[in-house]
Amino acid sequence: MARYLLPLLVFSAIAAVLVIWVRSNDSGEGGSKRNLDQTSNSKGRDDKPVTPVGITKRRDTPTSLRRHKWLSELERVLASGNLSRADWFRSKVTESMDEILADKTLANNLFNAIKKYAIEDRDEKYRKLLLPILRVFTTPEATTLIEQEYYRVSDDNERIVLLDAMSVSKHNPEIAAPWAVDMAVHAEDPNHRDLAFQFFKVQNLRADTVTEVAVQIYESSSRPDQRMDALSEISRRAPESKDGRKFIRDRLRNPQENELTWLLGTIEAWGTEKDAIYLESLAGQFPAMTEALKEQAERIRMHRRQRAAEAGKPQLPPKDR
Repeated sequence: MARYLLPLLVFSAIAAVLVIWVRSNDSGEGGSKRNLDQTSNSKGRDDKPVTPVGITKRRDTPTSLRRHKWLSELERVLASGNLSRADWFRSKVTESMDEILADKTLANNLFNAIKKYAIEDRDEKYRKLLLPILRVFTTPEATTLIEQEYYRVSDDNERIVLLDAMSVSKHNPEIAAPWAVDMAVHAEDPNHRDLAFQFFKVQNLRADTVTEVAVQIYESSSRPDQRMDALSEISRRAPESKDGRKFIRDRLRNPQENELTWLLGTIEAWGTEKDAIYLESLAGQFPAMTEALKEQAERIRMHRRQRAAEAGKPQLPPKDR
């Protein structure tokens, strides 16, 4: 046993001496040199931590990129104030509006963005960017926001945007109807006057809603071209609008010759035998329109006969107007 113990003690002593010698060298010239190099290398460096390559700063937007890329990008540029690509992101958001409306969280995030940047801050560049989104952002909260904001603005450029939005069937065209009449009659900009009624003409709205606006414009406007435009639209909607048919019949009781063409525009599709007889009676009052009035009366009768034949019924008797 003693012969094994002695070598072990010798080797242990030698190892201890080696460890002491290495540590003394490290704390000497070489160690000092390494410490000096480290100190000199740290001088002049920015104290801020360096982000490792491939790692980016966390996106601080209500909507994550994974959940909806374009809404997240729009939120990012709104927060940064750099709107150079904002129009593009807005267009992509509107293109995917069905997806946003189907997701309550996304819809709330978009609504909050519009409210924060376009309503509360009232910055013109943000309002110009975001208010048009309300046209396709058809939630009850957005409808309420449009109505509230319309009465707050003093700029007709913004009013026309809000009128366009509210006239969409999924918002509330009935609320927008008096706005359209007011702008069509009183707006200083001719483009605004035209657009106010155009919004109603091109929407897929109830015929009576469009007719109501057109009648009010006709009765309120002093511009002949605008009155004729309204009259034309009333005539076009008359087959589906009881109010439109009543208006045309009332105007025919005391017609102006320059209006007859518009008044008679669709009467063959909905006129009665009594209407046909009345048109023939007008022929004597307007010699230049005699043939046109007689032809229109005959078209009414032909149309009625065709409808009766298609329905397998005999000719209907004249109805009271």
